[in-house]
Amino acid sequence: MLHRSTALVALCLLLLAADVWGLRFYVDPDPAKGDDRRSVGAAQNPDTPFRTITRALKIAHLVPEGRPHVVEIALATYSPSTGETFPLVISQKDIFIEVGGFTEVGGAEQVFFNAQGKSNFFHITASGSEFVLQGFRFQNGVADKGGAVFCQSCSLRVTNNRFFTNRASSGGQAVYVEDGRLRFFNNEIIGDSNQVPGVAVVEGHNSLADTTQRDEIRNNTFFNNSAAAIRTSSNRVDINSNIFLEQASPVIVDESTVDDPLIRFNIFWQPEILFISDTADSITLTRTIVDTLTLEQVGVEVPSFVRDIPDTLITLGETYEFFIDVGDLRKFYTFSPLQLPTGVSFDEVATLGQITWTPAEADTGRSLVEIEIETPFGIIDTLGYPIHVFTAETFPDTADPGPIIRRTFVPDTTGALNALNALVPAFSTAASAGGNLFV
Repeated sequence: MLHRSTALVALCLLLLAADVWGLRFYVDPDPAKGDDRRSVGAAQNPDTPFRTITRALKIAHLVPEGRPHVVEIALATYSPSTGETFPLVISQKDIFIEVGGFTEVGGAEQVFFNAQGKSNFFHITASGSEFVLQGFRFQNGVADKGGAVFCQSCSLRVTNNRFFTNRASSGGQAVYVEDGRLRFFNNEIIGDSNQVPGVAVVEGHNSLADTTQRDEIRNNTFFNNSAAAIRTSSNRVDINSNIFLEQASPVIVDESTVDDPLIRFNIFWQPEILFISDTADSITLTRTIVDTLTLEQVGVEVPSFVRDIPDTLITLGETYEFFIDVGDLRKFYTFSPLQLPTGVSFDEVATLGQITWTPAEADTGRSLVEIEIETPFGIIDTLGYPIHVFTAETFPDTADPGPIIRRTFVPDTTGALNALNALVPAFSTAASAGGNLFV
């Protein structure tokens, strides 16, 4: 043991005395290829790599000159079973990990990090450093903060990765960044959480005053996580173009006391609480399954004196007819069409109180009927309803419509509305001022 320690010290002294420029260490966990007993010089040859990332990082930390140093890892599985000591600690700047052969499509499936429920994967405390994680699959990570990745006082860029069943007890089921900057792009986060109250999947607690250096969370998919997706106290976080599917509520928790997050162009699938602000304002989305649906709820208005209900669904090419039945005094009624589908005769409606229409292909979709009716007793009311024209292939199954779901938005106070850029759309348009979509 003494001999090996002496040799290591001598090796380090030799490296420090020489000119060192940008070392690149190779790692392959395959026992037939990788070996941690190899020399530093040998491990810089892709044919004679180290076996563990742990070993390569240790050497990279011992050689401060000539950086940046790169640890290039093979497309393989890394875990305690393959000899790794997690978490991998990076405490000095300009040390990077790169996936050999990584491609954006499919690359994240090829490098598998499995902590086996013993720790998280990365603990980064290199002040001022910019660290990139790209092309990994993180699974079964456990930590106090950052179930997969913890970063303090550094800039962290996480892109094209997948996170599965990671958990943390205090912050960031997948990723936790503090006093630095987070850029989180094109990732998938699935099933992360141990359901600890207040602990979100991705957390950024950064205090940069310059909002041009804001945290960015873009183009990610959050699916089936039992914790809030995002929790942030950073200034003016850009939450943009993400998909939130079957995500626990609230989806977003903002604790910034300076600038509210910029939330735009996201898709929210069936959330209950969209957002909670630093002052505990909230926007709640309520879904209620009902067993009946009124005519008003589907846009049909029928005066009390009209005895029949019009059909609102028709097939392209078929002739649609609706006779406005008002009883025996029909000849004393006045029918004044206000709006009719293209091709419907205004004269026929006015004289006969009847709509006849054979829609053309250009009429596929939604058209409106609006007819003012005056009774012999001077009562005036309006018959109004939409007609939906479908092709034979797209005509809906009306025999088994399934449950009716009603959605309503309930803002708690105006504070949350301001924070979400008036994020309470009329659901008929399904879009907000920020371009978000609710499904």
